[in-house]
Amino acid sequence: MSRNKLLAAIAGLLALPAAAAAQPKDRCEERLNFENIEIGLVIDEMASRTGRKFLVDPRVTGNVTVKSGAEGGLCREEAWELFLAALRVNGFTATPITADTFKIVPAQIGAREAGPVNESNGSGFATQIIRLDHVNAQEAASSITQIIGETGLVSSVSSTNSLIVVDTPDNIERIRQIVARVDRDSSVVETFSLHNSSASEAAAAVNALARQATEEGAAASAARVQTTPIASSNRLLVRARPEMMSRVRAIIAELDAVGAAGASLAVVQLAHADAETMVKLLGNLAEATAPAPDAEAAANLAGIAQERPRLSAYPPTNSIIIYGDAETQRTMKSVITQLDVRREQVLVEAIIVEVSDGTARQLGVNYFAADRNGERVLFSSNTFGDAERQLLSDAGRGLLESDPAKQEDLAQDALDSLLGLSGFSFGGAATFGSGKIFGAILTAIKEDDQSRVLSFPSVVTLDNEPATLSVGQEIPITTGETVGDDFTNTFRTVSREEVGIILKVTPHINRGGTITLKIDQESSNVAGQIIDTSTDLITNKRAITTTSVVDNGDILVIGGLVDQSEEQAASKTPVLGDAPLIGNLFRSSSRAKTNRNLMVFIRPTIIGTRQAARVVTDRKLDFISGQIAVASKGRAPDLRARIAEVTGAMAEAPPLRDEAAPALAPPTDAAPGADTARETAARPVEPKPAALSAADAAFAPTPLAGGAPDAEQSEPTLSSVFHGAHLGSYRSRASAAAGWRELRENWPLELDALSAKAARFNDPARGAFERLIAGPFHTKEDARQLCRTIEQGGGYCAVMPFDGAPLDDAP
Repeated sequence: MSRNKLLAAIAGLLALPAAAAAQPKDRCEERLNFENIEIGLVIDEMASRTGRKFLVDPRVTGNVTVKSGAEGGLCREEAWELFLAALRVNGFTATPITADTFKIVPAQIGAREAGPVNESNGSGFATQIIRLDHVNAQEAASSITQIIGETGLVSSVSSTNSLIVVDTPDNIERIRQIVARVDRDSSVVETFSLHNSSASEAAAAVNALARQATEEGAAASAARVQTTPIASSNRLLVRARPEMMSRVRAIIAELDAVGAAGASLAVVQLAHADAETMVKLLGNLAEATAPAPDAEAAANLAGIAQERPRLSAYPPTNSIIIYGDAETQRTMKSVITQLDVRREQVLVEAIIVEVSDGTARQLGVNYFAADRNGERVLFSSNTFGDAERQLLSDAGRGLLESDPAKQEDLAQDALDSLLGLSGFSFGGAATFGSGKIFGAILTAIKEDDQSRVLSFPSVVTLDNEPATLSVGQEIPITTGETVGDDFTNTFRTVSREEVGIILKVTPHINRGGTITLKIDQESSNVAGQIIDTSTDLITNKRAITTTSVVDNGDILVIGGLVDQSEEQAASKTPVLGDAPLIGNLFRSSSRAKTNRNLMVFIRPTIIGTRQAARVVTDRKLDFISGQIAVASKGRAPDLRARIAEVTGAMAEAPPLRDEAAPALAPPTDAAPGADTARETAARPVEPKPAALSAADAAFAPTPLAGGAPDAEQSEPTLSSVFHGAHLGSYRSRASAAAGWRELRENWPLELDALSAKAARFNDPARGAFERLIAGPFHTKEDARQLCRTIEQGGGYCAVMPFDGAPLDDAP
């Protein structure tokens, strides 16, 4: 009976005529007015109204009251939300199963059966994952549980420092806002100065402490520690939360205190320096810097063993063993790092000659020299003494004939050349550009009848290391004689004395490419016996000791040691010349004095890179080939091919390690829109060789002694001999020179040993440019190797002939 009453009440309250079913769905005319109606009937009515399906838990019982008001109506979704709210008020919830199927259960059970994660699907409950960056998830979960309500759930995940919240969407949003206000960075930064421990070791210990704290259950954010060791000042920069910082502070203090009383061993393997030499230096440094403790300090440190650092060298691996406290080891390692660097080498070439006085005057007046970096050429005079060979190349002679302005410049250069003042003072010296004249000097001296070449040695030595060039013999010199009482048992003491040519050179590379040379040169020979019946010898000795500064690749001339010799000659008519009295009429005698000037030509060349060594090697091979060609009066042999064929010495060696090249900024004065002169479209793949210009002829490897070349070589071309590396294009020669200086500052090891030229290039679209070309390279592969290094550092480089005019203002 009661059931019929409920049905009638529902029908009356709803008061929905049959025509209402035909109303459009978008009209908001729904009304929900239930007065103490059994919840099951309300669920049935909502299923009919919304078309949704419901599974009702048996524990869902009781009556509900829902009122939507007498005026106006509700949209269908608004009616659905009102129904869900009525369920929550009565302790129930609708948990989604599918899009249109729901399960109505008590709220306590629905919280554990919430829908998809991080989605609000209109159901009573939602599940959200909230990640925390700074706050401990366990602490946050315990605090949120107190405000989440009886039906909501919250749990923490320590591994990810996250919260899982199950509640109504409105309550979850409120919780998210609360967490966002609380989850803020509260870490602090402190700097620790270490006196007895290493900053890197302390950083490792602090990081291990943070990992241990995380493993013990602390939040990753709470235990997060950031450490930055500063080796230069032995300080440690630490960032952590306040509670973690207190632990860090304690462990660093403990480590530094332990380091004060203890010492340890460290092994440092040197890459370039000598271990035994380094040990001596560090030992002297430690002894000089060790403070003397006063009485009070000694009393305070009575329980701590105070020992000076001990150093030992292990030559087999070129290593140093350091025994001392952490501060001492840090200081020693810092000094070693700064001293253990690769040292540059210097090739020292020398020509030691005796030049006759007349030849020296001709040489001093007629020998022209110009700056190797300028446009002027390097050449010697047309004739030299009695030699008839032409030492002046065709290109150089043509330069003088075609350009009278050059004659005035070269006249001034003559004053500054080899022997501008004939017979200058003892130990005098002069320098001039190198170019291709070193071999010409040697050939010219050889072909002068009154001059002779004593020696032309060469040696490679490290920077600041002495090199000795010696050619001679050791002769016995009596130093004492002892006779017995009865004039028997006579014996002599004899020492060996070196006689010949001795040249000792110690190079020191300065900044800017200059080289300081400490030179000790000695020339000695045996003049003969004191008397014919004596075994004692007379030796002539001439020596020069000087210090000079020379530009890289230029030639230093040392001279002024004049030796005077007298020659007597007699001639007579056979028989009549020996007749008494009248014999003087048929014989004659002459006496001639000859002065010879001892001169030393020295050319130092810096070898700082493998490429520079290649250039020096190629130059030496050219010199030897030219000498062979002059001696054999034929074509110079291809020594590179023969060396590579026999020994493989010219083959590429595999790199020991990959070294990143420094980044290179594009030229600041490059032409606009030129993309640092990437002229790939305008430049042919294989440029046609250009004819050898007069300015470049002095650098070409022509025969050293002059003479007519072969027919095939009558018109040498620079591109057929040398290759270059195109490093960029510029609007003017001045900007190209400035770009070359900037490039050399960025690539000192690769470019210091090279020269630079500017080749004019006309682009129909953009106008005229100056191509900056570095070189010379004997093979394309050498140029490509430099380009690969430049390109790895972000620069531009392309292989092309080494053509153009030398830069006047290039360094």
